[in-house]
Amino acid sequence: MLKFLYKSKIILFIMLLVYFKPVCFQYFSSLNIIENFFVFAKILIAGIVIFCYIFNLLFFLPKLKINYLFIIIFAFETWIFLVTLYKGNAVLRAFIDLVTIYSLVLLISSAMKEDINNFIITFSNMFLFLTVMQCLSIIVWPNGLPADLYNNKANPLYFVTVDNGTASLIIIAMMLLMIKKNYTTQKGNSYNEYIAIAICILTGVVSGSTTAILCSIFYLIYIYIMDLTHIKILENPWGVAGIYCLLFLCVVYSENSFVLNIINSLIGKEGFTGRTFLWENAIKLIQNSPVMGYGRLTNDYLNVWGGAYSSHNIILEILLQGGGIALSLWCIIMILVLKRFKYWKNIKEKRILIAAFIMMLIALMMEANVHSVYLFSIITIIYNGKVICKNDCILNNNIL
Repeated sequence: MLKFLYKSKIILFIMLLVYFKPVCFQYFSSLNIIENFFVFAKILIAGIVIFCYIFNLLFFLPKLKINYLFIIIFAFETWIFLVTLYKGNAVLRAFIDLVTIYSLVLLISSAMKEDINNFIITFSNMFLFLTVMQCLSIIVWPNGLPADLYNNKANPLYFVTVDNGTASLIIIAMMLLMIKKNYTTQKGNSYNEYIAIAICILTGVVSGSTTAILCSIFYLIYIYIMDLTHIKILENPWGVAGIYCLLFLCVVYSENSFVLNIINSLIGKEGFTGRTFLWENAIKLIQNSPVMGYGRLTNDYLNVWGGAYSSHNIILEILLQGGGIALSLWCIIMILVLKRFKYWKNIKEKRILIAAFIMMLIALMMEANVHSVYLFSIITIIYNGKVICKNDCILNNNIL
């Protein structure tokens, strides 16, 4: 139903863009017209995507296969919504998260199944556009944009000059550009994607975000090492998952650990600019409600330094929002994704995706974006590999 939406590059570009609003359009009361566009456009697109999905369920249910990713993501977001409702906290915020993530997953899945060539080209172009916008805004306003809706009184320009999701933006942009480059190289030499990847690196550097700089550089190093050495554990998704779990435990639970000391000396920021202190406080708060969590709040959970702060760690934040039940559902989502890597027959693209997946999770080890549109985009792309790899047309084109 409405398949033409996924075949038009312009329409698909706009549909995807409403979920990824450029940073330089945020926090301006004078730009309410742009804010309203993204709000109402997302409502419209989400409504269309969900309506089409329900329509297909009602009229083509016998022909549809069970999509476990859809079910678990819906259960994950719904559980956090129900906890928020039970606790009487920010219900509207939790509902927006639920609709946003679920409709985005449905949109990407539908676009990939309908025309994977069109999707990869459009999605990579969109992320290049977002990266260029981010880079130019930082270069033109190196001390920050004169925004008036950011509530950090100590540093009202913080959101532009430092991270604000730059790491996640760069990681997925590089992933898509590399997949696109792999395809164009097979058809003939193309250096456009190299320039685009260089822009991604530049954006991380000028942003001043340590997370963005390190993740983007290590992303390239990770892929290069896999291509050069063929170390099996680095391209084995289960091995990578084990390494990530060990890194998480070393970083979060051992303030004076060997790993943490190495990272601190590497980035020159003791305690990740206060994150270890936030993690300690988050763990204490989690212990008071380990099963259900607290649901979504209007403000952040941790009251320290005279203000409210997030835990700055996606796993701790999941425990705060939905407790152990939410974390269990999130782990099931991760397992479904890890099992899906075996369907990616193109080794180069499999390595690109594994590197992006692990680097995204490492970046989110420093941030608390549970409902990250960037992470769920990567998850959906990886999960749909089985569908894509069964398509003879796609195999012949060797895109994915």
